[in-house]
Amino acid sequence: MSAKFNDKVALVTGGGSGIGRTIARHLAVHGCYVVILGRNIDALKESAKQNSRIAYIAEDVAYVVSFLASEEASFVTGSDYAVDGGFAA
Repeated sequence: MSAKFNDKVALVTGGGSGIGRTIARHLAVHGCYVVILGRNIDALKESAKQNSRIAYIAEDVAYVVSFLASEEASFVTGSDYAVDGGFAA
């Protein structure tokens, strides 16, 4: 299973606790670079500190996700939306 995720990048929302934290750690152990999102920076730091493949961003991305899922975004064919002040994994 490691080869499947090796050097891939995953974005996990709610990565500061519960299922999100477990998924992020599982992906990282299997070679994936993981960016976790959440609103509680202390919980995100705790999730990320045990694996160097996990980075964290304390942001609410709901607006961007809502827009991209809407009909208004139907013309978007490929764009980057910075919701983290320019962080790149």
